[in-house]
Amino acid sequence: MLRFSVYDQDGPAREWSLHHACLVDQDDRVIPGTIRFRDGCIECSVSSQRAIGLRLLYDTGKMGSLAIQTCLLPHRDRPYQLSVELARHRIATFLVKSEEWQMLDLSMEHPAMRQWEEARQALTKALVARDPAVAEEHARHALTLGIEASERLPPPPTPRFSCTVAISSGRRPPALWGSVLTHPRRERPSRS
Repeated sequence: MLRFSVYDQDGPAREWSLHHACLVDQDDRVIPGTIRFRDGCIECSVSSQRAIGLRLLYDTGKMGSLAIQTCLLPHRDRPYQLSVELARHRIATFLVKSEEWQMLDLSMEHPAMRQWEEARQALTKALVARDPAVAEEHARHALTLGIEASERLPPPPTPRFSCTVAISSGRRPPALWGSVLTHPRRERPSRS
C-alpha cells in the first residue's frame, strides 16, 4: 500500500477531495487500484508491489487547482508527505523537459533556472524539516516555484526539415505526397 499524509492550514487534514485522482505506472498509464482518504492520509492500493505514482487535482494556491502527480514511489509502511512528493516530481519534470528540449545549457541567470534552483532549495528544506507543518510550508513553496519555473522554460525549438528535390524529371518523389512544405520566404505552406 502507498500512503500520503496530507495537510491543510490547520494541520493534518480531516477531509481531502479525491476528484480525478488516479494511479499511474512508469509509462504514465492509468492503472487499476483503490484510492481513499482515511485518518489524514490518502491510501492507494494496487494488486502488485511495483512502484506507482498518484495523479490528482491539487490546489496549488495562486495558480489554482492543477492535475499534477508524484514520482513513482515504492510501497512502504510509513506515509509519504503528498506536497513533498508533488514538488519532487515537478522539479524532476523540469529537468526532463529541459533535456528533451535540449535546453540544459540555459544559464543560471535565466529566470526559469533561477526559479528551479529556488524550488530545489525549498524542497531540500522540506526534506530535512522535522516538523511536518514546516515541511508542508517549504514543499508547497517548492511546488509553486517548480510550476512557475516550468512555465518560464522557452518553448521547444520547432523542428525544421530541409528537403532538396531534383525536379529535372518533372515528377515529385512519392515520399512527399501529402506533406506540407514551408518555404522560408513564404508565409503560407505550399501543399505537395
